[in-house]
This record gives sequence, C-alpha cells and structure tokens, in this order.
Amino acid sequence: MSESISNERLSKRNLWGYSMGGIGRDMAYQLVNTYLLTFITFTKGLSNTEFAMVGVIMVICRIFDGCNDPFMGSLIEITRTKIGKFKPWILAGVFTNVAVIIALFCVPLRGTSYLIFFAFGYLLWGMTYTMNDISYWGMLPSLTSNPGDRNNLTTLANIGAGIGAGLSVLAIPSLTQGNLAIASNASKSYAIVSIIVCIVFFICQIMTVFVVKEKPLPKVRVDDGEKRSLKDMFKVIFKNDQLKPVMASMLLYNIGSGITMALASYWIYYRFAYQGLLVTLFTVISGVSTLVIVFFPMMCKKHSRRWISKLSMIMIIVGYLLMFVISLTTGINPDADKVGFKIGEVLIPVTFIFTGLTGTCAFFGQTLFYQVLTISVANTVEYNEYTTGMRDEGVIFACRPFTAKLGSAAVVGITTLVVLALGLNPTNKAISNADYEAGQLAIQVEQLVKDETPNFDSLSKAEQTKLIEAKKKSIETENVAKIEDIIHTNEKTKVAKWQYQTMFAFMTLLPLVILLGSFAIYFKKYNINEERYDEICAEIARRKLAAEGNAEVVLDGADVNELENDLASSDAETPDEIFEQETAADKISEAPDEVEK
Repeated sequence: MSESISNERLSKRNLWGYSMGGIGRDMAYQLVNTYLLTFITFTKGLSNTEFAMVGVIMVICRIFDGCNDPFMGSLIEITRTKIGKFKPWILAGVFTNVAVIIALFCVPLRGTSYLIFFAFGYLLWGMTYTMNDISYWGMLPSLTSNPGDRNNLTTLANIGAGIGAGLSVLAIPSLTQGNLAIASNASKSYAIVSIIVCIVFFICQIMTVFVVKEKPLPKVRVDDGEKRSLKDMFKVIFKNDQLKPVMASMLLYNIGSGITMALASYWIYYRFAYQGLLVTLFTVISGVSTLVIVFFPMMCKKHSRRWISKLSMIMIIVGYLLMFVISLTTGINPDADKVGFKIGEVLIPVTFIFTGLTGTCAFFGQTLFYQVLTISVANTVEYNEYTTGMRDEGVIFACRPFTAKLGSAAVVGITTLVVLALGLNPTNKAISNADYEAGQLAIQVEQLVKDETPNFDSLSKAEQTKLIEAKKKSIETENVAKIEDIIHTNEKTKVAKWQYQTMFAFMTLLPLVILLGSFAIYFKKYNINEERYDEICAEIARRKLAAEGNAEVVLDGADVNELENDLASSDAETPDEIFEQETAADKISEAPDEVEK
C-alpha cells in the first residue's frame, strides 16, 4: 500500500485541466474585487448617502463572506455525487457567479434603484464565488498525494491564477475609461468587459470540470470526519499564542497594502487625467515588486526572517515617504504634470512616472514582508502540534483568506470614507451624469447622423457605416473631454489641489502607519525564529518516536485478521489517515514473524 501511494503520479490531463481553470476565475474575481467600486463611483450617479451605503453594504457582505467559508467547506466535505465531490459545487458556483457578475455590470439602473439591486447582487456574488472558490482549491490536494506532483500542480495553478489576475488589472482600466475605452462611455465599456471576462471564466471552469478526473471516493457517513466551524477556527487561534500575533499582523498588512491600490485610480484621475491607461501603468510599476520573490529563498539562506522583516520595513518607510514628498513638491506647479510623452492620444506625465518609480521601493518591501508573514503562519502549525498535540493545519491555513477578506472589507470602508470626507462625490456624480448622457447619445447615433446629413439615405451602406462610426468616435472623444473639464476646469466641480494631495497622503502615510503597526506586532510578539522552529520540529519527532516505542505490540493471528478487516473497510482520505493505514499494513506484514517467535 505504501508503495502504491508513493508511486501515484499526476496525469498531464489533470495537471493542465486543473491549472487552466484558475485563469478565468481570477480574471472574474479581480473585475469585481478591484473595479466594481470604481464602476459604481463613475457611472451610477449616487448621492453622498447612497455612496456611503455602497461602502457599508460591501463591508458587511465581505465580513459575512469570510464567516461563510467554514460552512461552505463543511457542505463540500459531505458531498458525494456521480461526477465527484468538488465538481458539482464548481459548476453551481460558476453558473450562478457568472449570472450575478453580468447583472452587476449590465443592469441599466442608476441611483437608489441600483443601490437596492446592488445590496442583493453583491451578497449573492460573494456567496456564489465562495461556492466555486472553496471547491476549486479544495480539489487540488485530492488529485495527487505525490509531493513532487503536488508542488508542480500548486505552482502551475498559482501561475494560472496570476495570469488571470494580471490580465484583469492590466487590461480593464484601459478598456473602460479614457480614450482607449472600447465603447462610447464607461458604463457600456464595463458591461462589454464583464461579459468577455465571464465567458473566459465559464470556459476555464468547464474545462476543469470535464477534463479533470476526480478520484473515486468512499461513501460518506454522518459521523465521518472532523467538522470545523468558525467557532473552531477562533478556538485554535486563541489557544495558539504565536498564531494570534501573526494573524493580527497579516490583517493589518492586508489593510495597509490594500489602501494604496484602492485609492490609486481615484488619485490618478483627479490629479493627472481621466485615462485608464495611467492606472494600468501604475499597476505595472507596482507589480514589478513581485520579482523580489525570486530572490527571497536566497535571502533566507544568508539572513534570518527577522533581519529580512527589518529590511522590508526600512524599504516601506523610505518608499512611502519618498512618494509623498515627490508628489507634494511636484504638485506645487500644476504645469509640471503637462510635461511627458504620449502613448497614442494619452499623455504620460514625467511626474507620474517618477512618483510611481519611487513607490517601487515600498512595494518591494511589502512583498518581502508578506513572504515573511506567510512562512510565519505555516510555522505555527508545528507550534500548535508542539503545544496541543494537534496540527490543525486546515484551520490555521483558513485564517489567511479570512484575514484577507476582513482586510478587504476595511479597505473598502476606508476608501468610501476618504472620498466622502474630501467632498469628492459631487465631482463623481457629475462624471457619472456625463457618462450617462454619452451613453444615451450613442444609442441614438444613427438618428443623429441622419439629422446632420441631409442626403444620408442616398449614400451607400459603406458610407453610412463610416459616418456612424465617425460619430461614435466623436461622442467618445467629447465624453472624455467633458469629464476632463468636470475634474480639472469647471469651477463648480473641479478637484482642488488640496483634495488630491490630501488623498495622496491617505494613499501613502496611512498605509505606512498601519504597516508599521503590523511590523511592531510581528516583531514584539512572534518569537518562532529559525532556531526555535528546528527545536520544535525535533521535539515533535522525539515525541512521535517515543509514542511509537510505547505502542509497539506483538499481534497474534486474531489481531491480524481484525486489522486486515479494518483496512479493507477503511475510508482514509487525509494524509494522517493514510499514514496510519500504511503503519497498520506494515504491522500486518511483520506479524507472522512475531507470532512464530
């Protein structure tokens, strides 16, 4: 039995079929998680109260979503169908989630009516995505027990997810707002993009369902398995004095690092130009920091994690302070933002590039610190086993997405408060109204061309189409120009220098303070360094050897028969259960010699 498990290999079919499913999933997730609030801000014409309610709804729903994870995991755990344990939930999740996403971006409602719809729609989005998310990632460990194959599968799946997320954050801003938008206004552009993304999401997940072959599973019994709830998660956290500080540190990290990117698009539109391409470029600049992951293993060989965490904090402090000072000094002269180079029709200010590049120092530091936190969470599994005798890795690793969702909720709340506190919503509402008017003109474009062209009916079909397309382009260009006027020129609606400079302070100094708090908690409260971790692992190994020595028994023939029957009917699924089976099987093979003696 041991040999069969070690020789079990992952098929190419399962490797690629599973990994490709993550591309569409993360494209769809980034669309909603990163850009839904921006979409609502600039297209739905909400009042201050309505915009505040959007923030409240998103915060409540994200907290609920985090609490819903253990419940969803329990449902999946007891599922047994002809097509498998995970596939029914993957299918149900993708069908319902696609429908909800398209509705959120395509429904032609505005103001209060959209707010009411959004309250139900956003809650459904979180529930249906969780349905798909938990089942998709839950399938991964079930596909292979071979360590090498599992590492390859995990790596390729994360690469697929990274490709999907990267495509979204790079393409969506440029395709939806500014001169490169694919439709006459942002509202229609987002609608088209949402449909495209959902098609990719659906195809990728269907590929996973039909290509991946799940292992046959034994019938589940009501009393089988260990059920874990949100209450169990908190019990483990509060009993583990090393998990508590690292989770608090990770929560603050998620909030601090999330604020910068959440406010970035607003700051760019208010200070520089209403051009999604600038948001894309800022994302590229910040995304370069992920390259530091390549050097992280080498750094760990030469330096301790505490040393790396100190270095990361120095980089974060220097980076954010440089960003703030440069933005403050270059913002004194508004004409400085007019110097730069063009990509197509979009001006890329030198001040924008310089500010973004100085930020890479902070972003590199954040990436390093997150790697340290991730390893620190993993090390609390052995610490938990050392102090309680239970590993509880499932509960401990569930804490990471839980803190990510709580952090995301806090970021949404802070973003909403900043926009409202700075009095920017009237400008946003004016932008939304201009966007709506452009959309209405686009609907009537053919009639407008007919009214402007007396001999329209006598023209050839090709000439008519050319005039209509030219008019559409004119509407798009005029819409962007009108929005630029609203933001930068119109005395009633323009964004003042103090407003976008204050927003940049929230975008840099607030994350800096929060990240310093994260570092302080980690540095003062978390004490599992490399040496102590090795000692903990050695002690765990010593205890296991001692336990095995005390439990050594000589099996007689009846014992062997009873053990063989237990093995034949075993429903072992987890690695610990499989290890116990292997140990029992070894004892069966050794028993005849013991009996003869």
